[in-house]
Amino acid sequence: MRSFYTYFFKPFEFFRILNNSPKFLIPLILMIVINSAFSIVVSSISYEAGQLNNNMENEFINENKNILIFVTASISIIGQLFTTVGISVFLYFIFNLFFNSIKFRNVFSLMLFAKIPEFIYSCLLTFYIVITKNVSFLTDANSIFMDSIFKLINPFNLWHLFLLGITIHVITKMSKTKSFIIVSLFPIMNYLFELFI
Repeated sequence: MRSFYTYFFKPFEFFRILNNSPKFLIPLILMIVINSAFSIVVSSISYEAGQLNNNMENEFINENKNILIFVTASISIIGQLFTTVGISVFLYFIFNLFFNSIKFRNVFSLMLFAKIPEFIYSCLLTFYIVITKNVSFLTDANSIFMDSIFKLINPFNLWHLFLLGITIHVITKMSKTKSFIIVSLFPIMNYLFELFI
């Protein structure tokens, strides 16, 4: 309970303690459970909506629905894990170019805990989809720019960026100001990456 309180109300203290004793279990469980639930709900509703389309596709979906849902959930979990590991590896090498004695387990642990706001958002989104049975907003063709703006003003994404700033500050011992300036560049880099990829 104390860790729960510290995470939400004293994040600097929480991440300093975590840096001294890295942990992985809680965020990994959250990632697996919430990603699975989100993928299963979205896939189920999407396949049901697809029943109105091609009859051949309907027959294939009906016969293989559970397998398709399992594959979708597995890809989502593996993708999330690979993304987190990939970013952690990248930051680990970048940090070690400028700072000494930084361990990968610390970077990975803090990165996982910094992603918890994203897991909470996915959980709320899952409840919303279950209630409304609407997944169309997930596939609407928004422009890259507008999508990036939405991500930027999303309070859970802002919370995630804030925790990333704390992560950089705690791991590198850089000043808070420099750490948050670096994090403020992440949405810009993400926008450019999506623009050119």
